[in-house]
Amino acid sequence: MSNKILLIGSSGYIGSRFVKFAKNKINLLNSHTTINKKKRKIIDILNYKALDSFLIKNKSIKTIVNLSGQYGKDFKKISLKGNKNLIKLAKKYNLNILFLSSTLVYGNKKNYSNEKTKPNPKNDYSKVKYLIENLYFKSNIDYIILRSSNVYDNFFDKKGLLKNINDSFKYQKKFKCDDLNRVRNFIHINDFNNLLLKILKSSKTFNKKIVNFSSQNLKIADIIDLFSKKYKFKINITKLKKKKSEDFDNYIDNKMLIKFTKYKKFTKLQNVIRSTKIYE
Repeated sequence: MSNKILLIGSSGYIGSRFVKFAKNKINLLNSHTTINKKKRKIIDILNYKALDSFLIKNKSIKTIVNLSGQYGKDFKKISLKGNKNLIKLAKKYNLNILFLSSTLVYGNKKNYSNEKTKPNPKNDYSKVKYLIENLYFKSNIDYIILRSSNVYDNFFDKKGLLKNINDSFKYQKKFKCDDLNRVRNFIHINDFNNLLLKILKSSKTFNKKIVNFSSQNLKIADIIDLFSKKYKFKINITKLKKKKSEDFDNYIDNKMLIKFTKYKKFTKLQNVIRSTKIYE
């Protein structure tokens, strides 16, 4: 019987796209299933007993990929409890865990942040992610932590900065921002999927490793300029009061990612914006 991978968060933006991408490429068991176009949760990481029973019935599972953790109500409580359950069960059944964290844990750094850079999270989301990372650091299990950049696609469907900018042009509405010179980092969903698959198929993956999942660092102002050239007009920008929790630049070094996966053909945001279809 071939080893299976349990994917937590298969109904989310990243998880659902990875499920489609990885079909027939690796042996996945998903936390959600679709019946009559409705999503149904079949695995709840907050329910330790149910998750334990599921693992007993599916003894071929050797790896758990946790892509869950959407920011929202009770995010901290849910995330901490869920990952504590996973770690406890990983110890019990000798499982590997891949946890999706964020490059935001580095906080404000003047230079590029690599995996050895000391984290300094600034906002609530990144603080929780780093708390969870520490659960893994203190555990005695095999894990890999992926610190991911902002994930985007060709249509900018994912909620966040790029969608907000694109929508401002697409619908000719004001774009609200507190600092256009702020630096953020990005990775295309195709690159994310290819890299995640490479890591899951690697035989030397789960040895307490941290890897930055990033391809580009760009200023918000430069991104707006790229969209302006594509749409051939400038948008109105409303300057907001700066939030201390968001007032930092985020330069990410991805040398370890390239060394680890031998992956070099990253999608460039500039090319995606240029190829964006504009519907009148």
